[in-house]
This record gives sequence, structure tokens and C-alpha cells, in this order.
Amino acid sequence: MTRHYRPDIKCQWCERQVHLADRTRWDGATRDHVIPRSKGGRTTVWACRACNETKRNMDLETWQAFMQAHPGWWRDPKRHISLSARFYVRREA
Repeated sequence: MTRHYRPDIKCQWCERQVHLADRTRWDGATRDHVIPRSKGGRTTVWACRACNETKRNMDLETWQAFMQAHPGWWRDPKRHISLSARFYVRREA
């Protein structure tokens, strides 16, 4: 199996460099659905694991509101995963 190295891949959301080789890292490369699959989305973009896991099932409008309300949140992604869940629930209510 050939591994392709692409040093130019950046997260669509936080614009950090993502690592294709180690997807278990917080900055590991993942494919994120712009509109969640559960809401009929099919289009994907490159995203770091931190953004993908934090975005969860948010639609694009909710995700952009979260990022605007919490600029630079990815500096501590573990803390903000629970924050994003509360933000998402509050926006849906």
C-alpha cells in the first residue's frame, strides 16, 4: 500500500496544517462532512480531528456561530468538545 504525503493539506475550519500519517493526533487529517450525513450532506472537506470531533452534528451555520463565539478554541480542543455540545444544544432549543 502506497502512502501519499501531501504537506499542503490544511484544516478547512481552523486552517492548521493536518497530518495524514497519524490520524489519532488532534491535528490528524480527517474528512468532515460540511453538512452532516444525518442531515443529508455528502460534500466533504479536509479537517483536523479536533475540529471534526468538536463540530459533531452541527450544520454549517451553527458551526460558524460557534467558531465566531469562541475564536482560537482549538488551542485546547479537549475542553471545547464538551463546550461545543452545550453550544449545539442551546442553539437547537
